[in-house]
Amino acid sequence: MTVRNSIIRLFKSTRALGIKKSAFFAVYQAARRSGFYRTYHLEQVPVFSTFQTPSWIHSLFAPQHTISNQLTVDQKTELRQKADLILTGKFLAFEAVPRPIDFGHASANLHWSMLSDNFTNGEDIKLSWEAARFSWVFPLIQTAILENNPVYFNAFKNLLHSFSQQNPQNMGIHWTSAQEVALRMIALICAYAVFSQEPEWDDSFEFELRASIWQHAQRIPSTLLYARAQNNNHLLSEALGLYYAGTFFAETRMGQKWLQMGWRIFNQTLQSQISSNGTYIQQSMNYHRLMLTEAVWFYKIASLTGKSLPPATLIKLQAATHWLDQFVQPENGKTPNLGHNDGSLIFPLSTSPYDDYRPILNACQHCFLPQPNPTNLDYTYWLSLPETIQNKKSGSLQPIASLPILRNGSMQAYLRAESFLDRPAHADQNHLDLWFHGENIAMDAGTYRYTDLPPWNNGLAHTLNHNTLTLNDQDQMTWASRFLWLDWSKGLYLDHGVNSISAQHDGYQKLGVRHVRQVTLEGRDECCVEDRIEAIKKDASIQRGSLHWLLPDGEWKIVHNQFELQVDDIIVQLSLLWQNKGQMESTLFNVIRCGELLHGTTKRSYPTLGWFSPTYNIKIPAISILAEFVKPVLPFCVQSNWKGSKYPTPLELG
Repeated sequence: MTVRNSIIRLFKSTRALGIKKSAFFAVYQAARRSGFYRTYHLEQVPVFSTFQTPSWIHSLFAPQHTISNQLTVDQKTELRQKADLILTGKFLAFEAVPRPIDFGHASANLHWSMLSDNFTNGEDIKLSWEAARFSWVFPLIQTAILENNPVYFNAFKNLLHSFSQQNPQNMGIHWTSAQEVALRMIALICAYAVFSQEPEWDDSFEFELRASIWQHAQRIPSTLLYARAQNNNHLLSEALGLYYAGTFFAETRMGQKWLQMGWRIFNQTLQSQISSNGTYIQQSMNYHRLMLTEAVWFYKIASLTGKSLPPATLIKLQAATHWLDQFVQPENGKTPNLGHNDGSLIFPLSTSPYDDYRPILNACQHCFLPQPNPTNLDYTYWLSLPETIQNKKSGSLQPIASLPILRNGSMQAYLRAESFLDRPAHADQNHLDLWFHGENIAMDAGTYRYTDLPPWNNGLAHTLNHNTLTLNDQDQMTWASRFLWLDWSKGLYLDHGVNSISAQHDGYQKLGVRHVRQVTLEGRDECCVEDRIEAIKKDASIQRGSLHWLLPDGEWKIVHNQFELQVDDIIVQLSLLWQNKGQMESTLFNVIRCGELLHGTTKRSYPTLGWFSPTYNIKIPAISILAEFVKPVLPFCVQSNWKGSKYPTPLELG
């Protein structure tokens, strides 16, 4: 990269992120590189000779008799299986596949500030961080509550010993991210809440666990500048960690400082990061869930200590809960795979699958809305969540703006167009998610990996992988790095009726054109999508265009230029028409699965197409439909016609 290009990129980055956040990041980097953090003063761990167990600690989870009566036999069995897996030294990484609980790393002899930001020598650090988040603690404590079996406490005790021995305070990758430290610390406090009632609990281990919690809490404040520069889940998680540490050590001077800091930052962050219509700043369904999960845990500890949420916080949480509710499929709890999906499922109390958002949605409805809608209650049961008195006040729920979702019979469509206020995750303007009978038939591919050899270094974030048009093989924005887009595109909704919605974006303004998409639901099981490329400059021309659709894997065939896919009891039909010399004609398309061409004439390689990532580090086969257009005459129009049908089940027939 030339000096000139470097200066241009720095200017664009500063303009995109803002001077304030850029300044925070610059100060953090200066402190890190100067060695400041290696000499940062840390108060000694208190002797704790007069430490009083917090009065709220044993009320964090519901008592055995309450929760046991609420759970089914299957739910109890699944929890025991997860806990027993941990007894073998493994856990479900990203809620998907068993991996060893391994805390060792070659970096453990270096201070965290001496390591590169987040990633070391091309290694995907998330694969190491996942075990060190201590999310596996929750199946252990849940099963211990239900069964009073000391083997689960002993397993936790041994694993904590292992972590502490291999990762001394502030040494190695597991101390690099204050967010990871905060999430791990909260898990330790949860373990204290349950295991401190074990008969085998002794003073020696109590001091060890309290000291570890104290050391974790000390790590968080020093790099809040970095969290403020990110202004995303990092800041929220770290504020929650400080609040939990502060309530745990409330009798100490530092504890009071952490408590006040955590309360203030958490409330301010929620109020600023959630928009008026409930959208979370990260434009990610998975991080929307993370934010709401942290809000529930914040509310729980606040209620135990006699505090009420500020009205401004409650209003934003009501909007965010309503926003999520509009996307959740009532049949299975699934949602669009929007934005970064890196497998984050913090504080996992529910036995529902990873992609079922109903547990946290129900918990939020219970806590934050005046009229809860109970559908999946196990998360609410485990925390014994109270309803806030504020919810009983009339008029507490503010009017919520309508969302870009269409519903008609069995079909549901979500059209995406955003004017980003903060860093976009994906270049996905005019992406369309289509659902039929609760199943995602036109999907977002997800994330898969942040760090790997190209094209898997967050490669699914590019425009080509989304259900939209790509022109001249270019993204809608400028790819700067793994997590940074420049020249943010702006989306705009043009019309939103009962059965139709349209939007446009300016991501191809540099080509002299704009992309307008109109989506219309017809009847109960049909959808027509019309994409139009219009010239906004006289000399505008397009060399190449490609329209992509991602469908689930299944049996497929092509009959009379119509693609037909069967997945279980659902059949999906798709035909494409394009405007050629003023007439609409059928167009040929390519069928790609797992990056391999199964049907069509394209000579180009598309290794990232035909894949779907349901959680981090997992990708499974899917079907990509790709239509290519060479030098189309403007204005250019292509029409995608969808039709769904479903075989009736024996119950429906009966």
